[in-house]
Amino acid sequence: MGRHRRGHKNGHLPSQVRALNRNLAHLRRLGLITTAGPDGGEHAPVEPSIALEAMAHTRSAEVRQAHLAAMEAYRGYRRSVTPQATDDLIEVVKGPHVSERIWNIEEAVESQVLRFDSPPYHTHGTANPIEIQKLGNGVEYRAVYPMHLNDRVPSSLHPIHRRILELLATGVNDDTIAELLGVSRRTLSRHIEAMNTRAGSTTRFQMALYAARKGWI
Repeated sequence: MGRHRRGHKNGHLPSQVRALNRNLAHLRRLGLITTAGPDGGEHAPVEPSIALEAMAHTRSAEVRQAHLAAMEAYRGYRRSVTPQATDDLIEVVKGPHVSERIWNIEEAVESQVLRFDSPPYHTHGTANPIEIQKLGNGVEYRAVYPMHLNDRVPSSLHPIHRRILELLATGVNDDTIAELLGVSRRTLSRHIEAMNTRAGSTTRFQMALYAARKGWI
């Protein structure tokens, strides 16, 4: 797209000029072009990646607003057909729809995730790409697992070792643990080796028995 100067052009009828100005105004609202020149009388295209990213954010905001409006309309309908308050109703999801609902909710999160987590996991024991992306975007994750460390944990236990024990107890694999902790597999292996040395164990099963006896888990 080249530069275009606003105003009457040779051979342009007033109706054509008005139509052209309407189209230019629409492109400016979309963020695809911008005014240029000393008097702002010219138009120039915006770098595509910037323009399209802005459009994507705008569309996402519109979809969120539509979602909120639809939910509010639905709640209004429910209140109109039944005297029972519906704000505190709990939706129960079963079967194969559970994983799909978790993915959809997690994709929409903007600031914090709070959840109770127990097997079977919707990631099937693999890394959760959405969680990794959200963590990179600053989203905070807080999870409660069925097996966790209690108040008997010795103060000398390193915090990252405590977190490793929690994740090992959930049954996820080493790749997932390393990604959740933000460390490499080699660094994770060194931490587990240090924990084995402290427990005097040679296998993770032996380390788990030691941890149980010592009240770590």
